[in-house]
Amino acid sequence: MGSLRNRNSCQWLCQDDRRITTFVSADAISDIFLESLNLSNITIEIGDIDTDSINTNIINANIGNIINLTSTTTLTSTLNATSSISTLLLDATTINGFTVPIGEDVVFIGSTASKFFKWDSSEDTLTISGDLLVSGSVILTNTEKLVTDDPIIRIGGEDPPTSSQMTDYGLEFFYFDTDTSVAKQAFSGWDDSAKKFIFADNVFATVGVSGLPYETIGVTDYADILVDSVCANIIAPQSTSTSLGITSANDIDVFSEGDITFDSSSLLFSTDGASGIDIITSNGDIDISITGSTDLTLKHNNVNVLQIDSSDGILSDVKKTDYRVWLPYSKFDSINGIWLTQRELLSGNPTYFWEKEERAETAYVISDINQSVRSTTSKGFQLTEIFVAYKIETESIISIAPIITQKTFDSTLPSAGIAVSNIPFTDVNLSAGIAVGDHFRSVTIDTPFFINNESIISVELGITTPSNSSFKFYGMYLNFDQQHF
Repeated sequence: MGSLRNRNSCQWLCQDDRRITTFVSADAISDIFLESLNLSNITIEIGDIDTDSINTNIINANIGNIINLTSTTTLTSTLNATSSISTLLLDATTINGFTVPIGEDVVFIGSTASKFFKWDSSEDTLTISGDLLVSGSVILTNTEKLVTDDPIIRIGGEDPPTSSQMTDYGLEFFYFDTDTSVAKQAFSGWDDSAKKFIFADNVFATVGVSGLPYETIGVTDYADILVDSVCANIIAPQSTSTSLGITSANDIDVFSEGDITFDSSSLLFSTDGASGIDIITSNGDIDISITGSTDLTLKHNNVNVLQIDSSDGILSDVKKTDYRVWLPYSKFDSINGIWLTQRELLSGNPTYFWEKEERAETAYVISDINQSVRSTTSKGFQLTEIFVAYKIETESIISIAPIITQKTFDSTLPSAGIAVSNIPFTDVNLSAGIAVGDHFRSVTIDTPFFINNESIISVELGITTPSNSSFKFYGMYLNFDQQHF
């Protein structure tokens, strides 16, 4: 063995049982230097020593291979290996801390060699072969990637809860919203209060109910989800106060091998596209079945185009404005004047008219308008315009003016007689047509209305002529709005 030297009255003895024993008479041992000592198969044992009376600061091993260092009490000294210690086995209850030089490895071996904790300095990698139990928070800093071989990750505890935890579970993260230029929190996971999985792009954390140390998520805004396909039994809005919308920049196709059922208090199809809504079938009929007192209504710009009413049948608020009836001279009666039916050729073709004898007088042509009427005053025909066709020869007439009236009979008052009322109109250009020549002039009804089967409209045309003016009357065009349904 190497040499031992006495310092501060210390004596070293080599016992037969291969132990190194030191007898200390000084108050403290500052340093023990082992310059060249092979300690293989030798146990250095620090016995049950009162460390308050002996202060061992540094044990230096310049060249050494310490196989086993055992302390039966608390080792408060600093073990400084300036060369290397291949293995340090510590049978100690508590280690307050230790440091190894840069580039060295640290291994803690568990109950078997396959269970260990290793720091590999060459790979800058910490390997745990065994279970890692953390009682507290785990904070990962500057982690670019987190990988696990486990196919399932469980959060919220290993054991199933026996009561409501009043907390949400999922993934929460921060991001910067470039639209609002503020940082926000996003969350995807289980909303315990809603009992639903949610995706939200603006959330805030709240404390659990009754002071439980759990966290729930309050949602400010829900997030959009971009997916290829969605498989679900029911699609519903995120809350009862919002509507469910399906939007697309292109077509929306609905495919079903069975029936497509709409179960709703109302069914609305709306489109802003140029092509509108097309319902096409290439095989079979399109059946719309209504039961009970339900009505079916087709609208355009909020106007009932077609309505199937459970009590009134087919209805519509759309008016057709292209109805015109020719009321020829032969359908009129005359008052005053002498009127003769005449025939003349125009471009070799015959035409017929009434001609009033040249006399200074006011004469009248009159007719009741024969139009379709119904028992209701909300459907049928509405008279809108009257065009008068006539010709003046020899000399201008003095005036021409119509009178339009409504005659009404009331079946509930059999002795009441007839009621006659004037229908207001606007003279477009009729009264100005008094000069010699051909005329086709009109008036418009101010407020067109439907008449029922107890009313009729009459037209009277008064013509005042001088003694040498010839007046030829061809007839009238009557324009109608029609609304049968």
